[in-house]
Amino acid sequence: MERPILQGWKEIEAFIGMKRQAIIANGYPIRHAARGHMVCADKREIIEYLKTHGHRVG
Repeated sequence: MERPILQGWKEIEAFIGMKRQAIIANGYPIRHAARGHMVCADKREIIEYLKTHGHRVG
């Protein structure tokens, strides 16, 4: 089963298809993880964000 959580900028950038600066500028739902400066994102939230902002998903 696939993990629903993306961990770190590398995974998030690969899933969305954008660089970090564009992801931040566009307001994607990215969270800072409890450990240090690590970031994470829920794939389901990213997909919902894309749908509600007029992007094709799938």
